[in-house]
Amino acid sequence: MNIDLLNLLYGGDIGKHLSTLYFLADSIKAKTIVELGVQNGNSTLFLHEIVKKYDGYLYSFDIEHTVFTSSFNSPFWKFTLQDDLDAGSFWNKSIDFLFVDSNDTDYHTREVLRLWAPWIRLGGIIAFHDVYCDIKDQESYNFMPAIKDFLNCRLDFRSWLFKTAKGLCVLVRGNYLESCNEEYGVVI
Repeated sequence: MNIDLLNLLYGGDIGKHLSTLYFLADSIKAKTIVELGVQNGNSTLFLHEIVKKYDGYLYSFDIEHTVFTSSFNSPFWKFTLQDDLDAGSFWNKSIDFLFVDSNDTDYHTREVLRLWAPWIRLGGIIAFHDVYCDIKDQESYNFMPAIKDFLNCRLDFRSWLFKTAKGLCVLVRGNYLESCNEEYGVVI
């Protein structure tokens, strides 16, 4: 797969983070990836390449069908038309990589972390897109407090924050003796 070519083809706000998502998932040899929010399938295609590489499986959840979800087909991918909180309440498998790009509210983020984080394996990753948005209604998009509260309670996660293209927050689960949450230039 030519990552540079796909980056050029799949723009949008997620486009600037696609190679980062690919690198992160590849670095942990992710076999079980869960994607919350599919939309045009840009992130789906990148994450799909990882599960193909490691003979794994990508589970994608969204509340609506799109042209992408209706046309893309693969033995390594399953799309479920379902709210990600409903799906999280029934999930029962270990997760290597969780990508969240669905409902960007404080409440929703807290619920995603409550339902999905317990399934992240040691060394696994949670990545949130849209952590910084330049929209007028900052209230509905301001979910960083939910992530910060989670990190204050869960010292087994480290965080990194990429502030470009609406932002990407990456949480890595490990065996950490102290809180080491970092941001490029700013501590979360």
